[in-house]
Amino acid sequence: MWIVIGIGGFVLLSILIFIGMYNRLVRLRNIMEKSQSGICVYLQQRFDLIPNLINVVKGYMKHEREVLNEIAQLRTTAMTDMKAANALNAKMTEMFAVAESNPDLKASEQFLQLQHELSKMENQLQAARRAYNLAVNNMNTAIEIFPSSIIAGMYGFKRGVLFESAEAIRENIRVEF
Repeated sequence: MWIVIGIGGFVLLSILIFIGMYNRLVRLRNIMEKSQSGICVYLQQRFDLIPNLINVVKGYMKHEREVLNEIAQLRTTAMTDMKAANALNAKMTEMFAVAESNPDLKASEQFLQLQHELSKMENQLQAARRAYNLAVNNMNTAIEIFPSSIIAGMYGFKRGVLFESAEAIRENIRVEF
């Protein structure tokens, strides 16, 4: 009789542990997806702000059309491609470096306001990327540790991919006139 109760208790405890691990994996996956969605929201806001910034800069920087055209082209693919989003970051930094050398543009109230908004948005985007990478790290750790790795394999939980900056962002910006 006691053996049956002991075995039943062990089975019940095993089932509860299994359910707990499965639910933890689901929560971690949902947090990771929510964090990725947060990045998309900030990318969309930046996507909407960039044309206004380009239009202001166009009037002052006729000789920098190439940079502005590259930004416009990257903008079209940046919403669906993280590498293009990284390249867009690098080009935006280059545009601001060029704008710093143009006193008329630097003094433009509209440009300063748009630059401030973009800077604020970039800070929010950076925070969203950090939150996403933390969520991915937590998910990947849970998938790899024993015994939750067994449950992750049985139910098809996949590793997340960390958000990393492109090589172009790590390089120094070259400004040529």
